Amino acid sequence: ARGHWYRYHRLFSELLRHELAYREPERVEPLHQRAMDWHAAHGEITRAIEHGMLAGDVDGAIALLAKHWLSFANEGRLGTVDAWLGQVPDEAIARNPGASFAAAWVARALGRLDDVEGWLALAEQGQSEGPLPMGSSSLASEAMGLRTLAHLFAGRVAAAHDAGTKAYEMEDDGDELGRGWASLGLGLVLSRLGRAPRALALLEDADRSLAARGLFAAQLMALGQLAMLHVDAGDRAGAWRAIRSAHSISDAHDLGEYPQLALAHVAEGRLRRAEGKPAREQLERGLSLARRGLGLLQIADALLALAEEAAFEGDHERAEASIEEARAIIDRCEDPGIVASQVTRARRDISAHAQPSAPRPARLRGELTERERAVLRLLDSELNQREMADMLYVSINTVKTHTRGIYRKLDVTSRPQAVEAARELGLI
Repeated sequence: ARGHWYRYHRLFSELLRHELAYREPERVEPLHQRAMDWHAAHGEITRAIEHGMLAGDVDGAIALLAKHWLSFANEGRLGTVDAWLGQVPDEAIARNPGASFAAAWVARALGRLDDVEGWLALAEQGQSEGPLPMGSSSLASEAMGLRTLAHLFAGRVAAAHDAGTKAYEMEDDGDELGRGWASLGLGLVLSRLGRAPRALALLEDADRSLAARGLFAAQLMALGQLAMLHVDAGDRAGAWRAIRSAHSISDAHDLGEYPQLALAHVAEGRLRRAEGKPAREQLERGLSLARRGLGLLQIADALLALAEEAAFEGDHERAEASIEEARAIIDRCEDPGIVASQVTRARRDISAHAQPSAPRPARLRGELTERERAVLRLLDSELNQREMADMLYVSINTVKTHTRGIYRKLDVTSRPQAVEAARELGLI
C-alpha cells in the first residue's frame, strides 16, 4: 500500500511461480513483461533483462543490454555483461548494432580476439540509437577504434596502425572528448612503433577525455602505457604519477582484477627495480593480469621486465626462461613492432650480466631485530610473504616492513641475495 517493494524468499518464490504457471499460464509472460519494465525504471537492469528473457521479449532485453552494458563494464562488472550476452541468441544480438558492439568489446576485453571482427561487421551494418558508448562521432569510427585494439593485442601492429589512423581521421570534425577513444588506440599503436613523443601526447589527451566520460577501464590502458613510456624515458616522476592515477581509479571502481591494469604493475616493477627495491611481486602481478586477455605484446612486456629482474638477482636460468617465452610469443605475432628488437637487446644484456664477476663480501649494516631475524629464517624457505605472515601471526605489511629492513642492513636488493649474505655471515 505504501508503494514499497520486497522480494520473497527464493524457495517460496519458486513455489509461487510454479503455482502461477499451473493455474494461470497465460499470465506468466505479461507479468514478466511488467516486472521487466518496473525493474528497468528502477535501475535494476540485471533483473530487468532476466524478466525480459522470461517474458519472451528478447529484443527488449537486448535493447536494455545495449543501453547499459558500458556502465557495468566500467564498474568492474564485465563478467555480468558477458553473462547477459550468453543468455540471448547470437541472432538477436546481431539485430541490434549497440549489442553487437558490446559483444565485440567483451570479446576483445576477454581475449577472444577471433570473435571481434565478426561482431564489429554486424555493428557497422546498422544505425546506433542514442549516444555512442565511447563518445565517437560515428558508429564507423567507434568500431574502427575497437578494431585498432583488436589488431594491436593480436600482435598485428601494421594493421593496427592503419585502423588507428583511420579512426583518428574520422574524428577530425568531432569534439575533443569524442577523440579520446581514437586517441587511445593510435597512441597505443605508436608506442609499439617507437614513436614515443607523439604517443605520449595522444595518450595524455586520451587520459583526460576518457576520464571526463567515465570510461575507466579504457583509461587504465592509457595510464599503463603512459607509465611505460615515462619509464623508458627515465622520467620517474611522470611514471609514478601515471601509476598512482591508475591505482586510484582501480581502487575506486573495483577494477583491480582487470587486465587493463597490467602495464601499470609492470611499470611500477621496473621503477622499483631502478630504485633498488624488490620488484618481483609487482612484475608477476602484471604478467598474471596480462595473461587474462590484454594482448600478446603486453605479455611480452611483462616477461622482459621479469627477465631483467631475474638477471639482477643472479638467477640467469629464470631470466633465460622468461626471454625464451617472450621470444615464443613474438614469433606468434604477425607484426610485433619494436618489441622484437627489445627481446634481442634483453637477451644480449642478460648474457652480459651472466659473465662472472668478483663476489662482493657480505656485510651487516646494523643489528637485526628479533623480529627481523625471525623473518630472515623464513626467507630461507619456500614460503611466500603471506604464508610467513600467517606463521608469525602478523600482517603481510609487517613482513614486508621487516624484509625491507633486512635488505637494508644486509645491503642487498633481493630475497636470494639476502639468504646468501645471511649464510655467509652465519645468521641462518
